[in-house]
Amino acid sequence: MFLGLMLVTDNKGFPVAWEVVNGHAKDTTELKSFVDRISQKFGITEITYCFDRGVASEKNFRLITDCKSKYISAIRDNQIKNVFDLEKFRATSIKITDKLCKNSGEFTPDSKPRRRIVGFDGFDTSDNNIFFKDLGVINKKRYIASFNYSLFIKQYNERQKRIEQALLEITDKNADLETAKSDRDYNATERDFLDILAKYHVRKYFQYSLNPLTTDSKKQSFKIECQLSDDKIQHDQLTDGILVFVSDHIEQNKESNSYIVSASDMISHYKGKHVVENAFREMKSFIELRPIFVWTEEHVKAHYDISIIACFINNFINEKIKDLDESLRDFHSHLEKAGRAVEILTPSGKKIFKLKKVCSQTKTYFSKLGLTKILSPSLHRSHSVSQ
Repeated sequence: MFLGLMLVTDNKGFPVAWEVVNGHAKDTTELKSFVDRISQKFGITEITYCFDRGVASEKNFRLITDCKSKYISAIRDNQIKNVFDLEKFRATSIKITDKLCKNSGEFTPDSKPRRRIVGFDGFDTSDNNIFFKDLGVINKKRYIASFNYSLFIKQYNERQKRIEQALLEITDKNADLETAKSDRDYNATERDFLDILAKYHVRKYFQYSLNPLTTDSKKQSFKIECQLSDDKIQHDQLTDGILVFVSDHIEQNKESNSYIVSASDMISHYKGKHVVENAFREMKSFIELRPIFVWTEEHVKAHYDISIIACFINNFINEKIKDLDESLRDFHSHLEKAGRAVEILTPSGKKIFKLKKVCSQTKTYFSKLGLTKILSPSLHRSHSVSQ
């Protein structure tokens, strides 16, 4: 069984609507029924859907517009050049390569090229980390180019690290081939090499050949000779830190000729989708979504309903206790210990079970949640017990 979960949250991560869908069906097919249901059930005439590049397509854009809703998405790297001149941006705004650390080849926070970006060709910034430019409306769609310095650091360094790790494994593989105690097969050796490149997602950056060699044990083996394709690496570096957003929020104020939804608001909305992503991570962290021990459609959906309601309760608790500087894990851990019953003897010698005496921490938690009334003295021991 392959399932998908579509989830809508508010800006604090509270689940608002969700749907368990067939994981084998097309995203567009499932998205349409989901959008229709939200529009009809909640009576909302206009929703702005924020989604990443994996869902961005003309078909999905039309689907959302047909439902009288709006969208904000990022476009794929290979589409960016159609609306934004990457080469010109890199050449005239940020000469970052001379900021590399000489020893590690990595970028550091001290190498931020902020001064070189500010003021370049209409780029603005609100936090000195994300720089953006409204490219205006092209073919009835509005585009915004954005350079995120933190994202640039992450993408550049991650690529470098993956290449270095692949090279280390290739070196180890060559050492193994050089001391082979039995003949090595060409095809098997090549597959092992390509598996290394696939493991680190760097296949396109390498050119290679397998050259025959004879080991000290007189066995037939090979040596992997490879070199990096600088052109392909530099081509991918062009989009490091770059996101281009597309939206149908093209309405303008007639008096000021400015867009009703500003470029910074659009970027902020798009960044806000991390709230949904965090909700999924939270469910996987705290809630046992798998394994699923039910099979019928009704029961499977009920399983997810319970999980998402649990996610809602977790978010509610987290929101209420956040000023206590304690985590949700701390809360659940304390509640588990505080909720354990203890065995006591009545004056007549009868064994009974009662909850532990309510401590001040428990009272604080329940006070924050507005649940102090359930701390009934009749349910708890009123005297000390051995812990």
